[in-house]
Amino acid sequence: MKEPGEAGPESPRVRIKDVAVAAGVSTATVSLAYNNKGEVAAATRKKVLAVGEGLGYQPNPSGRALRTGQTRILGVLVSYRDSPVWQETYLPYYRGIISDAAIEAMDHGYSVVAASPKPGNLAESIAQLDGAIVVDPLDNDAIVDHCAARGIPLVADGGFVGGRRADKQMVVRGDVERYVHDILDLTAQQHHTRTGRPLGSAALFTGSIIDRYTADTEAAFSSWCAANAVDARVTALEPGGAVTEVARRILATDRPEAVYCLNESYSGAIISAARALELGIPDDVLLSSAATSEQAIRDPRVNYVESADAEGPGRRAVRLLVNYLESAVQEDATVAFRLRPAVAPTPLR
Repeated sequence: MKEPGEAGPESPRVRIKDVAVAAGVSTATVSLAYNNKGEVAAATRKKVLAVGEGLGYQPNPSGRALRTGQTRILGVLVSYRDSPVWQETYLPYYRGIISDAAIEAMDHGYSVVAASPKPGNLAESIAQLDGAIVVDPLDNDAIVDHCAARGIPLVADGGFVGGRRADKQMVVRGDVERYVHDILDLTAQQHHTRTGRPLGSAALFTGSIIDRYTADTEAAFSSWCAANAVDARVTALEPGGAVTEVARRILATDRPEAVYCLNESYSGAIISAARALELGIPDDVLLSSAATSEQAIRDPRVNYVESADAEGPGRRAVRLLVNYLESAVQEDATVAFRLRPAVAPTPLR
């Protein structure tokens, strides 16, 4: 006799065949019932699930993956991690993408993994994925090419450099040209209100690694300046460079009337450099910035352009992947943005 607390012999694992026999259906019907496919009548599905629960049946995810070729795992992949600049400027945005994607994936019965694959482990990192979200893919991105070669559906957050893409590849992005032009229009209006003169010079503080977002920002900034007869000065942070040093150089050497920054880390560096140089914001320079992270602190003296989409790009990207995986619907999504003007200062004139 078994003593209290003593473990007995392990019960044999209930197999899919056992459920099929007990429910009086085929093993294929049991599989369809547990995968919630529409080919099984509601009454039959209810009966199969009840029998399975009574027997203690636990579906084997690995076995299901082998049978269907699906793991129900989606990946959020990052192409580059240029530390420490990556830690300062990009990590907060990626954290938001990952958390939003995980929440949306759970609603659809999927899970999410995050990775930063390198050339040596690309195959290993991507092998188990049903679909991938690549954040700010680079030109000739190895992750994008690897997924294309293996037919893995992919969503590019920010879009593809040059607009080049393969089959099964989708995009989530904002209308960068529109919102950059809008925030520069606002900046020009503020300058005219304060000085009575048109804006004469503007600087763009941008990144060194060219992804679609960076390229679109530079193009939109340059086109707006050309259309409005504004002297355009573009300064990129070089790989391994210090954000604070570049910010100081922009203000001390270029002395622009306005600065637009690619993200809040760059605008924060401009604020620090202005303080060190005893320049006032907005008295001596008007500052505007893209707001790429919900967690970032907003300075009331700065114009921001920020997401107006309650769902965010991570959730939208997962939805695009799920729609493709389950319905073969291939489409893109646009994230809405809004301006958050600085607190209006007293005009100088």
